[in-house]
Amino acid sequence: MCGRYDLDLSTPARLAIRMGKEAYLRELGTDRWSAYASHDVRPETRRPVVAGAADAKLEAMRWGWHPPWMRGPLINARWETVPSKNTFKRAFAERRCVVPATGYFEWRRDAKDKPLAKFMFRPVDGGLIRIAGLWEEEKTPEGSERRFLVLTRAMALYGDIHDRTPVILSPEAAEVWLDPAAPEPELLDAAAALGDDHLIAKEVTFDKAAGKIDGPHLVKPLVGEWPWDSARDNQT
Repeated sequence: MCGRYDLDLSTPARLAIRMGKEAYLRELGTDRWSAYASHDVRPETRRPVVAGAADAKLEAMRWGWHPPWMRGPLINARWETVPSKNTFKRAFAERRCVVPATGYFEWRRDAKDKPLAKFMFRPVDGGLIRIAGLWEEEKTPEGSERRFLVLTRAMALYGDIHDRTPVILSPEAAEVWLDPAAPEPELLDAAAALGDDHLIAKEVTFDKAAGKIDGPHLVKPLVGEWPWDSARDNQT
């Protein structure tokens, strides 16, 4: 997964979120979190993240860990090695979180890793996605703050665009993921609950000048429209 995702908290999206069954996500549809909305969420910014189990709640965390062996922020981790790798295994056991988003971006690249085109991935129903993540407490000169990273797995269906995708959880799997008492086999099942066919991808603008300004133009397909937009137009 590259370092960009979408968090649409415009009025229609907020209303849909508030109608959901998950109490900890309904709060995302209130005015308190509107300032955290962006069609271009980037590392090192603070965004809503869900942590906890019975008391699961949203809190603002900063995207990216700072392990001593890296110069920049560590924004994602390969799910396949998380349970066993020293860097992540304690967080996997004790500090799991869910990152709400409405889509994420990937770039198709050439053999020299030069970006050629930008694509947005969204769930087929146009709703909210729940990305599996881990968090940690980082000490700062001002005190400490919580930081998160997202987990990724192999991508097959859209492998021609990118070979990795975030681990996206179903609502039921997210409940398991947030449960600190969940045994590892259940967590493995939760992470595999949704496959590639849960996603739809469309090419979006890859204009550097346009990309400097956050806005809905960043998520508008270059050709056609998102399926749910057509359904909405037919209802009006």
